[in-house]
Amino acid sequence: MNRARDGGQFFALRTAGVLGAGMIAIAVLASGTPTTQAVEQATTPPVESSSGNGPTATSLTSSSTRDRRSWRRTLRRSEGGGRGRPQASYPFLASYTMRAPDDYVLGRSEAETRRLILQHQIYGPITRRFLSAAGIGPGMTVLELGSGAGDVALLLADLVGPRGRVVGVETNAAILETARRRTEAAGWTNVTFMNADVRELALDSAFDAVVGRWILMFLPDPASVLRSLATRVRRGGIVAFHESDFTYPPAVFPASELSQQVQRWTTPPPGTPGAERQMGTKLLKTYLDAGLPVPELVMEAPIGGGPDWPGYEYVAQTFRSLLPALRTLTGADPGEVDLDTLAARLRDDVVGRQAVQMLPMIFGAWTRMVG
Repeated sequence: MNRARDGGQFFALRTAGVLGAGMIAIAVLASGTPTTQAVEQATTPPVESSSGNGPTATSLTSSSTRDRRSWRRTLRRSEGGGRGRPQASYPFLASYTMRAPDDYVLGRSEAETRRLILQHQIYGPITRRFLSAAGIGPGMTVLELGSGAGDVALLLADLVGPRGRVVGVETNAAILETARRRTEAAGWTNVTFMNADVRELALDSAFDAVVGRWILMFLPDPASVLRSLATRVRRGGIVAFHESDFTYPPAVFPASELSQQVQRWTTPPPGTPGAERQMGTKLLKTYLDAGLPVPELVMEAPIGGGPDWPGYEYVAQTFRSLLPALRTLTGADPGEVDLDTLAARLRDDVVGRQAVQMLPMIFGAWTRMVG
């Protein structure tokens, strides 16, 4: 199936036969067969939801030129956000982060906050589809873990609406100030933030859902945290988490000398201490170890090409935040990396060869509490 919209480049394909020049998302949902609904929804921007529970479908969606350029506007609005679609959360290469909150290897700078917001511009639509498929909707009260600059909390506020409520939890007090300013600028009065460790939360109310993105990977015992949090979710409520498997690094198809060098620079040796790099593919086991019902699973990866694809800048910004750690872990030489020109070189490499760049996959798991 291949459909195109007039005036843009929107595609929905059942297999990866044709790749558009803009942002593409690859989605694989667990168990079942492809459905027309899954493909139809992928063709209509902005995407509000994915295909629902259970179908197996591989869909590719490519944005128009206008939408591909929106990431630049988001960077300029890094302290604000629109009420309709605030656009960032945790890192794509932060699997090198040590487990203690203060050892966040990407740093706590304003540049890192901007990188997180750019990251959400890329991964935000995927997270929106995931949360919608999980059942997050109007009027719900949601607990969100690892709020960062507030992007997922703002996305949740949009999903639950003014009758709902979002409580965000974050260990970094400084970045929470950014989250609060952005929430106020967006006009949401139903979002609050707690400066706390998710392992030490004292909650006095039940929630309709508990969600998080790139947070379980940083916990030494994620199953025990899930088990504890599940007691704060009402019967029939939702437990939904979005995590990556960083053993699948950023890649370019077809590969080039530069893309392979970037992979070598950013891939730590086996056994490197830090966060759980394979949390995404371990979600099912983690849910079961926590005593939760078998979750539904979904996987997507952003992929794109052309001159306006934000992935080049995203990889370069992430590299800049990680470089101090990568010099030790992988021997990355700042002079050889040449961060000031890396984004441009990646763009020239991909565009000049009419190639595509795929960023790390993100895996989602959700389940409903039955007792």
